[in-house]
Amino acid sequence: MTLTTVVLCGAVLLCVAMPAQAQQPNSSRDFAQCLDVQTKFVEARSRQDVDGMAALFAPDGIRVTPDGVFLGRDAIRRNLQSLVTAGLRDFTTRRTASRLEGGVLFVAGEWQARLAGRQLHGYYSALLSCDGPQPMMLEETTNVAAPAH
Repeated sequence: MTLTTVVLCGAVLLCVAMPAQAQQPNSSRDFAQCLDVQTKFVEARSRQDVDGMAALFAPDGIRVTPDGVFLGRDAIRRNLQSLVTAGLRDFTTRRTASRLEGGVLFVAGEWQARLAGRQLHGYYSALLSCDGPQPMMLEETTNVAAPAH
């Protein structure tokens, strides 16, 4: 796995997570709870809790990274484990956009991390289901930014 791929995958993971909630969000409080998914993901990431990160995805969730397309929670878990094993550290995110459309939350932003002493950064987007007893991440896409010239 390349350094770029490891960083990109890690960035996306930090950006989304969804707290349990029984109804579709329709208030500012519900919207804030859906946005709290990032906090839950970051907490699991800081513990290098691969199972905790993977559990935030729907069973049929999708991750799109420079390393490929990962379909389903088991494939996503294996991809996340490869990031932990590669030593991705100091991961942070900054959400720059968020929008609730019906029961689906769209988020996008930037991420940063260190890998083998190199600072990396890129961009991410994610779709989260805010419906049901336990909202989950449906899809996540991440990239690694091209080096500045």
